[in-house]
Amino acid sequence: MLRWFFGLSLHVRIAIMVAPILAIAGFGLADLWATKDDPKPKVEVKMLPMQPMGACHLESTCQVGHEKLTVSLKYVPATQPNLIRIELTPNDRIRGMEMSLVGGDKEQHIVIEPLRGETVWYGEFPSTVLNPKPHTIRLAVAQFGKVSYIEFPAQF
Repeated sequence: MLRWFFGLSLHVRIAIMVAPILAIAGFGLADLWATKDDPKPKVEVKMLPMQPMGACHLESTCQVGHEKLTVSLKYVPATQPNLIRIELTPNDRIRGMEMSLVGGDKEQHIVIEPLRGETVWYGEFPSTVLNPKPHTIRLAVAQFGKVSYIEFPAQF
């Protein structure tokens, strides 16, 4: 059989070796082209409401959560004067947080960033945001496959 193969011309030998690769690649590309418009499977995200755990005073103690996740909020000294800093400490791993202060018909978004790894998160904002005093804090905590949310009265 080898004598037969090597007896063929060079072009025919190359065609015999390359043809299976081209056939497999062609079938793969045809499948991609045929299924390009198929809808992707939707991933359902659970929305879990949180509740305040007792009275929420940011100067001393404030915890919100549900049976699997709790978040502690507290004032800490800011990096610059005229800034207010709130540290948020979840008891579980999270992907991110969003927070806003609501006063009247105005909503002020506060950027929340991780401080030390993923254990402590913080948000700093100017003290002018508290004039007039906001009356509600909105907080959303994202984990893998679920989002926990709460809106509770603010006591500054």
